[in-house]
Amino acid sequence: MHLKLTTSILGMNVSPPAASQSCSGVSSVVNDMRSLKNAVGNKIGRDPELVLAILPMSSTNVYHAIKSFGDIIAGFPTQCVRENKIERVNDQYCANLGMKINAKFGGVNSLPRSGALEKLSALHQP
Repeated sequence: MHLKLTTSILGMNVSPPAASQSCSGVSSVVNDMRSLKNAVGNKIGRDPELVLAILPMSSTNVYHAIKSFGDIIAGFPTQCVRENKIERVNDQYCANLGMKINAKFGGVNSLPRSGALEKLSALHQP
């Protein structure tokens, strides 16, 4: 709930999860991700918009398998978070996570402001 509240403050509309899936290790990630994709498809009629994966501390291989399947093979974005980070979640962590998710959907989190950039922009305006 904390992430949903924080992202809504940032102007993002985040729906509740359509499905969840447990994973028993790197050897089952592809099958588990495929099962999750199918469960979401059966529930909402399309692929997941995002998979939020909660990973244990030492999970480099699981991380890479999730990213490979979601981002490359299946074509939907993934965001991985460490289990220990969400156990003691705070506003700053949720804001940072929200900005990562926003960027994955093509959102703009900030725009640089400087006198030099404004002068350059003015030069290119007719």
